[in-house]
Amino acid sequence: MRTLVNGVSTDQISVADRGFMYGDGVFRTLKAVQGRLASWSRHYDKLASDAARLGIPCPDVSVWEGDIRQLMQSEAELQDCVVKLTLTRGIGPRGYAVPAECTPTRVVQLSPLIPPDAALYADGCLVGVSNVVMGSQPQLAGIKHLNRLENVLARTAMAGTGFFDALMLDEHGWVIEGIQTNVLLEMRDGRWLTPDLQRCGVAGITRDLIMQNARAQGVEILVSKVSMTDIHAASHIWLTNSLIGALPVRTLVCDQRTYPYQVKSLPAGWLLEV
Repeated sequence: MRTLVNGVSTDQISVADRGFMYGDGVFRTLKAVQGRLASWSRHYDKLASDAARLGIPCPDVSVWEGDIRQLMQSEAELQDCVVKLTLTRGIGPRGYAVPAECTPTRVVQLSPLIPPDAALYADGCLVGVSNVVMGSQPQLAGIKHLNRLENVLARTAMAGTGFFDALMLDEHGWVIEGIQTNVLLEMRDGRWLTPDLQRCGVAGITRDLIMQNARAQGVEILVSKVSMTDIHAASHIWLTNSLIGALPVRTLVCDQRTYPYQVKSLPAGWLLEV
């Protein structure tokens, strides 16, 4: 993984950085294909918005673009790559209190883009249900912040299962998201649903793009509480994020039972940036 920290080629930050000490920061992960950043304006706007909610000043878009361009020019073999942007509040004294003044730390990293097996898009993927419960925190809901221990625990527990991902539920049993994805359902009665993220979870760029494009084609995707009963009753389920797009689910394993779904691609145009 190639890294710039505040525009300098290094893979080190201070141990006093609040991102390291407290997870006090935000991040975005996106892909570049032939050197072109997918949905770049959406990702930057979300990074800046998430940072603003935490009171962290976000560098101008041109600063991030300069860092990304510098890395891509130095790593010609990584024109198809994953770009990760991290922004922390920067170095601060010990203690939770936010310093009166801060100089944010920005990190840009490039790594090879390894897409899922193409067969998964045609045949669908296998998904489980995590036993890690997501805690509710409305002040952080929707933000892609650096405190991701719930996801780490869930991903660790998934090792060796053969699952592509696992659904994560909150303390009330509502489905929130996958470990690394958002969730989209088409019900047998024709309704489209995606979980409400007002209390926890990450509001992904691809989820927003799909909802916008679907609405433009006359289809309303309802943001609502989604139960496991809804999951079991759905005709189609997709997992979405910025690296995989929309991956259909073939089978869900829950409480040692399997639930099959029809596999198909999303309607044409729902994943296109306009």
